[in-house]
Amino acid sequence: MRAERKRMKELTERIVSYEQGDLNQEETIKLFQELCDNGMIMDLQGHYGRLAFQLMEAGLISIPE
Repeated sequence: MRAERKRMKELTERIVSYEQGDLNQEETIKLFQELCDNGMIMDLQGHYGRLAFQLMEAGLISIPE
């Protein structure tokens, strides 16, 4: 349980960094891949899903089946 909380806190911090424009392209791609992998992408505002789709179309991330 503690490890899950720590992981979620770190993920939240990375989302905030993304929204503040502090992530580089590689960090952004890693963040969006993780959001897709754990299904959170569907719980976030529409911008996230649209960008994830663009990254997928560009071959930069994959959407789990």
